[in-house]
Amino acid sequence: MSAKIDYVHVNSKINRRVDRRAKKARKKKEEEIQKRIEKRVMQVEECLRKGESIKIEEINGTFYAHSSKNDGTKYKVSLKPPSCECPAWNEKWKHVPEPGKRARRLPCKHICALASYLGEDIFKIFKKQIERKT
Repeated sequence: MSAKIDYVHVNSKINRRVDRRAKKARKKKEEEIQKRIEKRVMQVEECLRKGESIKIEEINGTFYAHSSKNDGTKYKVSLKPPSCECPAWNEKWKHVPEPGKRARRLPCKHICALASYLGEDIFKIFKKQIERKT
């Protein structure tokens, strides 16, 4: 039993035009992704700058970041896994499922302050979140 096969000739000019448009669309998408990554890097750099003035305190192996408002508030902060008790870290993400939080959440200024205090590279810790493609 043999199957019937139809062949269609497509003009090479059409193929080139389609290829050009696909290449242009791909480059545009790559530029958009790169702009989003650059924006995330700038956000983390801003948090690092804000975190420079935050005091970190260690009590029984647990780290606490003092509020930048100097009102005596302390937030429990950790790098492994990244977490902070501050409103900026929790309120924005309270309705997002845990996998979404892990994939997208960038560090707050308290986590950046702790990373600086411990000599860790915050860009290495949050590499996946910063460089994600979506």
